[in-house]
Amino acid sequence: MASNLLNREFTAEALFEKLVTDITYLPFGQSMMYLSSILEVFNVEIVTRTIRFTQDTEFVLDTLGGYNQTEKITMTYQIVNPQGTGSENKGGGSQQKPYLNISETGDSIHQMSREFSLRRIAPYSSPQLKVIVISKDLVRKYRLEQLVDQLLRDNEIRPSCLVFISKGRANETLESKESGKIPAFRLIGISDNEYRTTRILAPMSLAKLEGKMHSGSSFFFCKMLFRRMEKLNFQELP
Repeated sequence: MASNLLNREFTAEALFEKLVTDITYLPFGQSMMYLSSILEVFNVEIVTRTIRFTQDTEFVLDTLGGYNQTEKITMTYQIVNPQGTGSENKGGGSQQKPYLNISETGDSIHQMSREFSLRRIAPYSSPQLKVIVISKDLVRKYRLEQLVDQLLRDNEIRPSCLVFISKGRANETLESKESGKIPAFRLIGISDNEYRTTRILAPMSLAKLEGKMHSGSSFFFCKMLFRRMEKLNFQELP
């Protein structure tokens, strides 16, 4: 039997300091399902889980294998900066950018959302989310369903929110040197030009993406290439 290392001290001072696991029995009709999960003690969040009809060693090992704290993702929120809109200095330029980019790194969107709430007085508003940009490398590393699962579960996010794929780092598409411009709104404006050129596909909304994934059908994204001189080039990405 393993030693009682925690000794019922279920508090932590930082992420990854303490992780606990357990198996929950879930009655399912005439059968029994088993939920194996790992909980991060610091923020009391389930970081990975596995559900099976059988309870064996492979079942538990799959749960452990699904959690790797070294493979983290970074999420960036872009919010409008009221102090940067409309204010100009003597040189005629804006004193501040009209937007703020705030980034957090973690193992899940749910975890990072909680961390964001510790860094800002005003809460982040899901209904105001306009666009979601995901790196192509991230999509190749994880299943798309995993990356957007938390977003689809958030009933406050508008189904019309647009989803894009970036060739490089996604947060690079949320930067602009053009005075007075908010990059997220710029992405929406460029996607609205899809009727002017065949190089821009029809925008992929969050609602449309969910339907495509559930149906198992193939679909295309617009791939964004961020270049210097503030140019965004859209390409097809299967």
